[in-house]
Amino acid sequence: MKSLKNIWQSLAAKRRIILISIANAFVILLLCYLYDNMSISLDSDATTRQWFERAKSICGMNTDSLPDDLLIVNIAYDRQLVDVTDNDGIVKGNTDITDRQKLLQFLTAAREADNYNYIILDVNFNNRYTTEWDSALYATITSMPRIVIPKHHDDILADSSLYPISRYSEYATTIIDEDFAKYDLLPAGEQSLPLSVYNELSGKDITQCGFLYFADGHLSRRCITPRFVVKAWDEYDENGNKIILNLGCDIINLADIISIADHINDRIILIGDITERDRHDTYMGNVSGAIINVNTIYALMNGSHIINWWSIILLLIFYSVVSGVTISGIDLMKHLPLINRIKSKTIIFLFSFIGFSFILTIFATLSYVLLDAEFNVVIPSLYFSIYNLIANYITTLKQA
Repeated sequence: MKSLKNIWQSLAAKRRIILISIANAFVILLLCYLYDNMSISLDSDATTRQWFERAKSICGMNTDSLPDDLLIVNIAYDRQLVDVTDNDGIVKGNTDITDRQKLLQFLTAAREADNYNYIILDVNFNNRYTTEWDSALYATITSMPRIVIPKHHDDILADSSLYPISRYSEYATTIIDEDFAKYDLLPAGEQSLPLSVYNELSGKDITQCGFLYFADGHLSRRCITPRFVVKAWDEYDENGNKIILNLGCDIINLADIISIADHINDRIILIGDITERDRHDTYMGNVSGAIINVNTIYALMNGSHIINWWSIILLLIFYSVVSGVTISGIDLMKHLPLINRIKSKTIIFLFSFIGFSFILTIFATLSYVLLDAEFNVVIPSLYFSIYNLIANYITTLKQA
């Protein structure tokens, strides 16, 4: 009887460990989901993503090429001078802005051809500067289908007719370095620029139900960190192929050789300052804001916002195993000679966090490289470290 009682107690204890481990795994998954959908980001997120991409490159698996359906038009070198005035309308001097005449020429030809897929016009149309081409330019833009311009909170656009075709282009930055971290697809509950383009091209959208987000019937994220499949840092790629066309010298000046209609045929057109002014620090280096926008659009097209249930199951199993090891009282840190002598709970917690981070980073890297699945490292590392600290404290109290 005593033997049966011991067996039953042993099974009950194991069942308890399994149930608590699974519960911990679900809590971690929920915390990671909530964090991923917040418009804040830790600096470690960018560092981790940078390491993931580097690991993929080392393994020879980071071989993205420029999509065939994309035309990148650089307006960095097509500038015109305009007057700068004070509040009384007195001219103080001048500054340079995007050449509105060349932009009008290109868009007029695009409207007449009407053979493009979509135009992302990443140009700042604020109300501080005016040119003689503005009225015709704004009339042309607003008369075109499948076109969008970016806006930011508190922006005042140059013409009221531009607001209906403008969408928010907002992204979260890391807390300390303020690098690009993730793109908010629903800022202030409205469609962002990438989501708006994705919605018009695919007919799919992201909807909110409480703290959950859904896309086409699947659990989705509100914020995503896009992979940079469009690696257009310079006019030429590493093989010497020209991947960025300058508006004036490459398109308008050579329109007699290759027409604008031929350039834009059945393509997504990205127009923006790609190489000079509109720059942002990202995990891939200093990148144009227009390139961030278009990569987010392609990330949506590739389903990066959709939660992969196989990766969820994999994480559930992995977190449950790590949690089970922790609950069982198997503390690997105690086997290290130096750690065993440390009495400070703060230092022990830091070493525990480093240990969990190391294990989770290895697992996350393998998942990203082999399965193209990405998950957070910091949140579960913090959770397990805090849980381990509390568990050890309770054990110490029981032994006292």
